[in-house]
Amino acid sequence: MTVSDVTRNDVWRMMLDLERQVRYYGALADRYGLWYRVIRFALLMGVVLEGGIFYFFSGQPWWLLGLGGGAALLLGFITVFDAVTNYADTPAVLRTTSQLCDDLKVEVERLWRDIEADRVDDAGAEELYSKLMDRWSRWTQRVTLEVHHHDNVEAAKEAYEVVVGRYAP
Repeated sequence: MTVSDVTRNDVWRMMLDLERQVRYYGALADRYGLWYRVIRFALLMGVVLEGGIFYFFSGQPWWLLGLGGGAALLLGFITVFDAVTNYADTPAVLRTTSQLCDDLKVEVERLWRDIEADRVDDAGAEELYSKLMDRWSRWTQRVTLEVHHHDNVEAAKEAYEVVVGRYAP
């Protein structure tokens, strides 16, 4: 059974891209998760600070209470920032997409091994490739972030090394 060079190249590129996306989305999930925790920590510490200012400085001169007003403004800004940036959902979407790409990567690698062992013909490989491509497209469309170029390039370098190291003759 022979698979065309076009199909072989498409499957190879898909393996590289999936490996890249597993790494890329995983790294972004870690970064956005850290930002989410930092924002939440700032909000919670702001509440404690605000309460402490009003409790301990309530009998003091008015300008000391002004600290509480400034802290309240900062706390309000952080709260609005948290509400509009959606740092709570983004890491979950990125982590799920990374895991789904990893699952799909296993299937694409199986297809690659079948192609290399001549266990599949061109029509069968093309049909499975199309199904995998459709699933991949559906899974990654949930990510609506702009591409972080540096992270993407680093993930691509790592992915290339891993896939070539695993499958190159």
